[in-house]
Order: sequence, then C-alpha cells, then structure tokens
Amino acid sequence: LENTVNEMQRKLAALEADDLSVGAEEVEGVVVVARRVQAESIPAFRAMADGLREKMATGIGVLATEIDGKGVLLAVVTDDLVKRGDANAGQIVRSVAQLTGGSGGGKPHLAQAGARDLGAIDSALSQVTDIVKEALGKV
Repeated sequence: LENTVNEMQRKLAALEADDLSVGAEEVEGVVVVARRVQAESIPAFRAMADGLREKMATGIGVLATEIDGKGVLLAVVTDDLVKRGDANAGQIVRSVAQLTGGSGGGKPHLAQAGARDLGAIDSALSQVTDIVKEALGKV
C-alpha cells in the first residue's frame, strides 16, 4: 500500500510539471523556471523536477519545497545544455542553497540541496535568473 501511495504521488507530481513553466523567464534562449512547489516526499519532488526537465526544450529549473519541516531545493538542466557544457545543475543548486545557508550538489542534469533558512527560500528563488546568467557566462 505504501508503494502504491508513493507511486501515485510521483505520477501526480510529474503531471504538475506542466504548470511549472507558467511565468518562466528566458535568458539567451534558455527557459528559466524558479518556483516554490508542494511535494509530499523526496521521490515525488524528484519526479516533478524530472517532469519539468522533460517538458523544456532548452532550460534550467530550480524548484523549492518543504518536506517534514526541512527546505529542499532541486535544480534540473536539459540534456542539450549539459552536453554543450553550458550549465551544471550541481553548481546552480549549490549557488541557490548558499543563499539559504544550505549546501548540496549532484549530477549535471539533476542536483539536490538543503535550505537551512526556510524564510530565505523565496529570496533565493528570485535570484535564480542572475545565477543562471552567470552560469551561462552572460553576465
């Protein structure tokens, strides 16, 4: 039963990825999504982030949520940007997490970090576009 619930949460989170790109910004042809979302678990949160990455042609997404009282950040980078070496999710999520007193890292296409200061998450998300510009070398 627990596995069934987890699977349903992952599927629902992946479907919610469609709505995440609403209001996205664009930097040099790269879609940039920075959003706070609701997720019930880390696997569901990762499914949402993966769904977002799959929906974007060329883009970078940073999502934030609170799970069990802890702030969690995920960054995703589309495969084309990773292959060109233009962006790395680990570096991006680390930069965003530092703004919240947290740290993290991961793979070039998906990375996770903790956010120590929950009150700083929205401010950190507002700086994602600047972080992406720097990562893309456009600053």
